[in-house]
Amino acid sequence: MMLTFPQLDRRDQVKPVFFNPADAEEYQVLKELKKNPSVLVVDEIESQVGDLIKANNPSKNFERKELQKEISTFFETENKERFGNWVYFPWKSTLVHLLNREDFIKVRTSRNNYKITPEEQTLLAAKRIGIVGLSVGQSIAYAIALERGCGVLRLADFDTLELSNLNRINAGVTNLGLEKIVIAAGRSARLILI
Repeated sequence: MMLTFPQLDRRDQVKPVFFNPADAEEYQVLKELKKNPSVLVVDEIESQVGDLIKANNPSKNFERKELQKEISTFFETENKERFGNWVYFPWKSTLVHLLNREDFIKVRTSRNNYKITPEEQTLLAAKRIGIVGLSVGQSIAYAIALERGCGVLRLADFDTLELSNLNRINAGVTNLGLEKIVIAAGRSARLILI
């Protein structure tokens, strides 16, 4: 099976592509994508499962060997390759193995606990935030994404990146001419994800 992607415009290139390895068809596409030598594959699922085990047992302080044993036990009943989700980032040509949505959010926000209470996290997850104007707003969008401070983040800007914008936008010369919204969305999408 040959893996092909449709020609994407620059806006579509900041949209991650999700693969559910439990789905036979998606798993076949995923296997082909992993064979592509130009795609970087990041598979740190064991580390994420370790973080999940710690998040599920917050009062326990695991020794390294003990945690490794718990991870091994976990994968005795789960097929590691088909566990969780795989996410392809076309703008980085990178494929990443991640926990499923619920576990991803739990681990991703676990260090927010009591800085933002679990109840506040649930409340914020239902909120939509809009940011208009991304010369300065992209830093705000990124900070919200870091804390997973909302459920939906909407960005708006009509402008493209110019050389004179590089004093206030986290971008580089390779991004010149790209819409500011694409730059901000790509940067934030790597954090929010699922």
